[in-house]
Amino acid sequence: MNFFKIILLPLICSIAIFKHENLDAMLEDFLAQFKRPVTVLEITDTQQFYTFSCAERHKGVFVLLSQAEKIDSIKKKVQEYNNIVLVHPKEFSTSSLVQLASCEHFDVTLVHDWSALQKNPYILSALLGLGDYLIIEVPYGFAERYIAEDLKDKIFCREGHSFGKERIYFKNLKRSLGKARWYMTASAQARQPSYTIVSNFTEKKLVKGAHKKTSDWVPGINLVTAIMLNVVYPNNAILRANIKRFREIDHNDPVMGNMIVQGERVVLIDFADSRRNADQEQCINAALKLLTWMHRPKDPYTAMQKYSEYVHG
Repeated sequence: MNFFKIILLPLICSIAIFKHENLDAMLEDFLAQFKRPVTVLEITDTQQFYTFSCAERHKGVFVLLSQAEKIDSIKKKVQEYNNIVLVHPKEFSTSSLVQLASCEHFDVTLVHDWSALQKNPYILSALLGLGDYLIIEVPYGFAERYIAEDLKDKIFCREGHSFGKERIYFKNLKRSLGKARWYMTASAQARQPSYTIVSNFTEKKLVKGAHKKTSDWVPGINLVTAIMLNVVYPNNAILRANIKRFREIDHNDPVMGNMIVQGERVVLIDFADSRRNADQEQCINAALKLLTWMHRPKDPYTAMQKYSEYVHG
């Protein structure tokens, strides 16, 4: 395993191509290089996941984006963990990827058995925009046929196995966010400060605005993102229980866009923003009102419009 760890270090420019029987162990060795909590996104169509194994062994938040039809059995399994977020979007297209990349930063994105990548290999460029490292599992020959030369330069490791597939590791350090949250009006986005990300295996910081206010990155995904991707777990009851506790925390802008989902736990970010002076109770009540089965519309855009009405109503 020492050889594996050495060749995976991003400082090494050459590409390692080799075979190994225990691919899960190799993936976990890569994740073990992070000495801080990570945020990992896994995308798949099937009932086979790496999230459960990784969530047991590594600190951080693991977002499982499942396109599988049978979601109930997956949801039941996810409930055994406290650091997994399960989302089940009805549609997840290239435009969805672009939106997700604009407002979230994943340390590692793992894509396997996802039919969209096979149908449209050029979606790879959008996947690379999600964060620092992208790991895909594809049939042999995929790289040579579909990966553009400039993207091949981002490959730092390729590993193969006997089932006609290989795993390809990309490094594409992402250094900024395009916007604060998925759902924003054009005017709000125009007024927002810049968001710069400083990230490596030992630390991750967010540098905000012209004054370069620096804070530790909080692992997880924004609650607005979770809703836009049809969050299945944590369920409404867990989300509501977390949000009710925010009444005990002094925050001048406790909107959903300042709530980060970490599995069974939701935390507030962006304290003491001088641009804000929101009514704390009204913001919390608006979130609680939306997160009931009766009031939460199935369409995520409608849900966020309703929420905006509740906040300002």
